[in-house]
Amino acid sequence: FGMTFTAKRLFDLCDRSITAFKPQTWSEETFQYIDVTAIDVSTKTITQPKKVAISNAPSRAQVVVKGGDILISNVRPNLNAVARIPGDLDGAVCSSAFTVLRCKDELLPDYLFCKVQSPRFIERLTLLAHGAHYPAVTDRQVLDTEIELPPMNVQVATAERVLANLRSCRAALAACTAQLELSMHFSEKTLKTFFTEVPISADLKLSDA
Repeated sequence: FGMTFTAKRLFDLCDRSITAFKPQTWSEETFQYIDVTAIDVSTKTITQPKKVAISNAPSRAQVVVKGGDILISNVRPNLNAVARIPGDLDGAVCSSAFTVLRCKDELLPDYLFCKVQSPRFIERLTLLAHGAHYPAVTDRQVLDTEIELPPMNVQVATAERVLANLRSCRAALAACTAQLELSMHFSEKTLKTFFTEVPISADLKLSDA
């Protein structure tokens, strides 16, 4: 849009009244658990939540999330394992390995979801990460990150444009992946057919190849 807007910290733009998970007060015998392995990095979606018994609740299961919340993996931030909580996972529990971002009224969730996937955001967290074998950032470092905050109409327009481009890119990637898998399957089938069905003469010599 060619305009400059005020930058604000996520700490000031997000609601920090997050509900802590307390297994001893949970009313059901199981809960949906979201850890870092549940995030599909390529699609930025939650694909593998786990159904866990209260009696087996991991120590990292610490935050009750709401639909629309955005999860930022603090572990290996260069991989950008981020996702939004869909409606069917409202009330699920996430790992303490995530920073949970819940937008206040002045910040559009779609806009924030675009911002946390931007190269600038990823680079900042990657540079802040500590640990040689398990690089990670803290909640505070994520929340101290600033993003530009334009008026709501600009946030809406930006989010629509960026998310549409991301959907197109991911659809193209999925199509390429499907073609590659089909090609590999065809090559494997061709080789298998050749070596199992084509008779090879016992008199074939190396010089005949």
